[in-house]
Amino acid sequence: MFGGGGFGGDAGNQFAGGGFMPSQANEGGGGGGSSSGRFRGNNTSTLRAMTIRQLAQGCASTDDDHIKVDGVEVHNVTIVGKIVSVQDSNMRLTMVVSDGTGEAELLHWLQEDTEWAAANKKAEWQPGVYIRAYGHVAGQDQKKSITAFSVRTITNFNEVSMQLTYDIT
Repeated sequence: MFGGGGFGGDAGNQFAGGGFMPSQANEGGGGGGSSSGRFRGNNTSTLRAMTIRQLAQGCASTDDDHIKVDGVEVHNVTIVGKIVSVQDSNMRLTMVVSDGTGEAELLHWLQEDTEWAAANKKAEWQPGVYIRAYGHVAGQDQKKSITAFSVRTITNFNEVSMQLTYDIT
C-alpha cells in the first residue's frame, strides 16, 4: 500500500521479527508460552508463605531432613511474626518468633560490613517488634529451625494482614 516497505506489505513480513505468534502455541518449541519437562517438579527453590503451625505440622509428619507441607517439599519460606525473645551471640541473632499459630526459632547471621550497622539491627529487633523473615527450613532430628537469610522490620501493619491471606490460599 505504501510502496512495499515498512508497515505496508505482507502480514507475514510485518510480524517476522520475534515476539509471540499465536501459531507458536501449538508448536512445542521456541515461544514464551511453551514449558519444558525438565523444570517440572523442581520446587526446591520456591518461596512459600507459611504459618509456624504449618511448619510444625510438616516437621511432625516427616522423619528425614525434608519437610513436606500439603504433600510438597518445603525449603524456602517467608513468615511474619512478632519477636518474643532475642539472644545475641556475636554476629548471630537467635530469635523466637510468634505468628499467633505457634512459635519458631529463627537464626540470623549478621553479615554487615560495619559494626555500627550490626548494632543498629540488634537494637531494632527487640521483643514486641513485627518482622518478616525469608529463610531456609533446616535442622536435625526433631529440632527444626528457620535459618533466615533476610529479616526486616514491618512498618506497615497491612503486611501482617496480607501474609494471613497468603497463608490461607
